[in-house]
Amino acid sequence: MVDATVQLDVSTLDPSSKTYYDPDSIVWSVGGQEVATGSWTLTLTEDHLGQTVTVSVSPYADSGYDGTASFTTTIRVSPSLPEPGLDQLSIPHSEVRVTYDKQVHAFTVNATDANIGDITVRYNGTTTEPVNAGTYVVTVDIGTSAVWAPVSGLRVGTLVIEPRPVYVVFTAADKTYDGKVNATVSNIDASRGVISGDQVSVNTSAASFEFKDVNAGYQEVEMKYAYLEGTARNNYVIEQEPIYANILQKEITATAYAADQNYDEDNYDVFSITFGSPVGLVA
Repeated sequence: MVDATVQLDVSTLDPSSKTYYDPDSIVWSVGGQEVATGSWTLTLTEDHLGQTVTVSVSPYADSGYDGTASFTTTIRVSPSLPEPGLDQLSIPHSEVRVTYDKQVHAFTVNATDANIGDITVRYNGTTTEPVNAGTYVVTVDIGTSAVWAPVSGLRVGTLVIEPRPVYVVFTAADKTYDGKVNATVSNIDASRGVISGDQVSVNTSAASFEFKDVNAGYQEVEMKYAYLEGTARNNYVIEQEPIYANILQKEITATAYAADQNYDEDNYDVFSITFGSPVGLVA
């Protein structure tokens, strides 16, 4: 058929080894017309449709053999087979998203046409079904069959294995307003969510803990600059449980000064007071 490659096989001749035959003597003819010489193979094209193929070959002159072997096909060159596509496949979802769970994940591809060849599913080019977090381009190779041509690298979807959260919790202490966002924490637990056997931990040695705002009030405390360590770290992502604490209002003081005044029986409760500079303001 068109696009097929025909190969000269001398294994049934005498001698049966290619080493006795002169490649320069090979002649390919299609429909009685010479189309190629000097090659052990011939690729059929649309120009060869409906024709028979003839090939001849002779031994080397000093091989101890003589004569010419010739063979003509009884089957005429047929059209090339169509390639199967997405219409011949059943794909429940073009994108599949799962969270890393240390399990193998496969992308489901089935044939809707029983006549297509065997289906091989590939993930970023490999047949190994993925376990680790990442984005995998899913393609299929489909083998040849009696009515369909083979296909390689047909994209059918995407498999995304998302990193698994490692939840970090801690205790944040209340503090009095000091104009800064820094927070003091204790009882840090950074192990929730890690699957047994995975080598991963959250390094908080260089982490900072900060209130969202410098102002007084009940607000969330955030952890920054922590990072994951261990061989399985790429399969995880740090998530912080909401933790809250208070920034308490800061008390300030100021000295009051009452001005001297003359006695006035009609305005005895009226007097003038001034305040000195407040003490305790945050710089």
